[in-house]
Amino acid sequence: MTYRKNNYVPSYLSTYTMKATSKLPQLGNRLPSADRDSEIKNLQQRMAYTMFEKPSHQIDVKADKADQQQPPLKKKFQFDHTSIIGRRMTQEDSELVYFGNRFTIAGVFDGHGGAETSRFCSANFAEYFLKEIDQNQSVKNALHSTCLRLDSVFCKLNSPTVGCTLTVLVYDQQQSKFFIANVGDSKTLIGTPTSIVQTVDHKPNSQPEQQRIKRHFPNTRIITMMGIARVDGQLSLSRAIGDEYMKM
Repeated sequence: MTYRKNNYVPSYLSTYTMKATSKLPQLGNRLPSADRDSEIKNLQQRMAYTMFEKPSHQIDVKADKADQQQPPLKKKFQFDHTSIIGRRMTQEDSELVYFGNRFTIAGVFDGHGGAETSRFCSANFAEYFLKEIDQNQSVKNALHSTCLRLDSVFCKLNSPTVGCTLTVLVYDQQQSKFFIANVGDSKTLIGTPTSIVQTVDHKPNSQPEQQRIKRHFPNTRIITMMGIARVDGQLSLSRAIGDEYMKM
């Protein structure tokens, strides 16, 4: 895929890995100790709120060969989700929950410009990921390839002016590890009673993101309007699935 000179970024992701039984590693930004208690309380309240919403659903996906050969999942997971439309007329966000023999996948996709991209990612992420794994890829590489494929296929088939963020957690029973991938500014939080770690948002007001954009796309401008930094005065995030009009 080619990108025009004034493009903001190609779709890209950050990945994190942690042992299921290990202490939390330094992923993203660890909250300052002064904010930790209030953030933990806020997270607990949000999690409790979801328990009264609609139950989790599972995406039906044909298992890949690697998944079929695994024994049934030993660890038990429970997922709950809730969505708030806010000031928009329609709900543009989608979620994913998949249970397989080897992999458990949970994801959130925050749409903008419409719901097409988030729905596409929710419907296809697990299938694309399992196919990448079936090509003997590592989980990390499979996550990277999956995000690139989602972006490429969607941009060829759908509206060029819609997009979404992506944050996905994958548990690999074979390795007893959690893998986290994120694109854009949807955040994953991992919490214990004493610590919270979070993924790093891809925002145009982030100095590392500004440096990366300037390095690869020197003619792109970061414009701040009403206190919000936007790429070329349009998108308030610096990485996304979709948004083909920014990738021409």
